[in-house]
Amino acid sequence: MLYLDKLLAQLAYPLGLLFLLALLALLLWLIRWRRTGAGVLCLGLAWVWLWSMPVASDALRASLESRFEYVPAHALPEADAVVVLGVASTWVRPSGLIPTWARRRTGCGMVPGCIMRIGRRG
Repeated sequence: MLYLDKLLAQLAYPLGLLFLLALLALLLWLIRWRRTGAGVLCLGLAWVWLWSMPVASDALRASLESRFEYVPAHALPEADAVVVLGVASTWVRPSGLIPTWARRRTGCGMVPGCIMRIGRRG
């Protein structure tokens, strides 16, 4: 059941849906419904093209961001520490230390009092 959830979640992404439509187009092509198969494949390619255009992706991002009010940085309260959650466990050395480049990549190396929380799998 766990794998089914992951498989269905991939269909929400344009490439996952394109892969499914390409398999459907191949099946239609093999049973001699060539025009329908070509149409399904073109539909999948058009779907990927649509979401690769900045207009569509920016519109989706703007609709998600418009739910929250903009707060300028100077209006935010002061903090003594910044906590970065979900740092990839592949960045952690066997000694348990996080490399300097990982701290810079997350912005944690530039903030005094930054704490990085490492998620453990399993």
